[in-house]
Amino acid sequence: MVNPIELKSRIINILAMRGPMLPMQFVKDLQVNSILVGALLSELLKDKKIKLSNMRVGGSPLYLLEGHEIHLEKFSNYLPSKEREALSLLKNEQILRDLNQEPAIRVALRSIKDFAKSFNFQNEIFWRYFTLSEQEAETLFTSKFQEFFKPEKAEPKQKEEQKEQTEPEIIEVIQAKEEIKLQKPIEPIQEKEAKPEKPKETPREKEERERKEKPLLTIRLEKPATKEKPDSEFIIKVRNFLKDSDIEILEEVEKKKKDFIAKVRVSSDVGKIEFICIAKEKKKITENDLAISMQKASSEKSPILLLSTGEPDKKAEQSLKSINLVKFKRI
Repeated sequence: MVNPIELKSRIINILAMRGPMLPMQFVKDLQVNSILVGALLSELLKDKKIKLSNMRVGGSPLYLLEGHEIHLEKFSNYLPSKEREALSLLKNEQILRDLNQEPAIRVALRSIKDFAKSFNFQNEIFWRYFTLSEQEAETLFTSKFQEFFKPEKAEPKQKEEQKEQTEPEIIEVIQAKEEIKLQKPIEPIQEKEAKPEKPKETPREKEERERKEKPLLTIRLEKPATKEKPDSEFIIKVRNFLKDSDIEILEEVEKKKKDFIAKVRVSSDVGKIEFICIAKEKKKITENDLAISMQKASSEKSPILLLSTGEPDKKAEQSLKSINLVKFKRI
């Protein structure tokens, strides 16, 4: 029987010896199926024992240990041309001012998160090469961008003397205005005319007045409770498929007429493994569907079980061979 703790330890040892690796490389080294490898890598990521690269090699991320980021440089040839250009420029300059770069390079710098680290100074964005420490970056920045540290020019003494001379004049003008205001005659306050007293009302008039002032009885009509729409045939079909496959539904996250997302649990040789189940009623599964599934797998740090009534197209079928975090099944 396969021991998951032993397999996790082997994954860490392999990464320590060989550096960043693709998911399919672990399948060959460990001689286990891709679903199990995906589950083990997800658990190691969750426990922060390993890291995941931002760059992609053939659509798949690279797994690495903390402190091994420098080894990602050997995969830089897989970057698009503009991102390689931005990386080369940053590596040579070590620090770049975002404002001084052309738009395409500015976009590329934001894409190569593994190699470009941003920082702010005086509400401006700067980039440092990832191997440059913060202390080294501070020293280099001070010498490279001296215009930010030039002292402000002092105002001429003549302006200060002129200001001192004008201040008494302003005070005198203000005082003169105040004297003019005080010389205005004070108008006598007119007494308000006394309002005639209201005649006392009779008991009958009082009763009539209170009857008129009494609010009318209001009736509130409660809206009838809206009935929940019954589940579509597709959702019922997905539930039945999961039940027949001995897959336990832990939580239904989202359900629409032709879409269904749930947290599920599958029993395996190494125990129970949790998946995110994404089901779609479609004739063809495209690469865009796979990209959305991969994004969900990355954000949830969990492998994906992708179900559909249709088959993947040719491009999606090729991509599925290299993606171990997504397992496809037709229902």
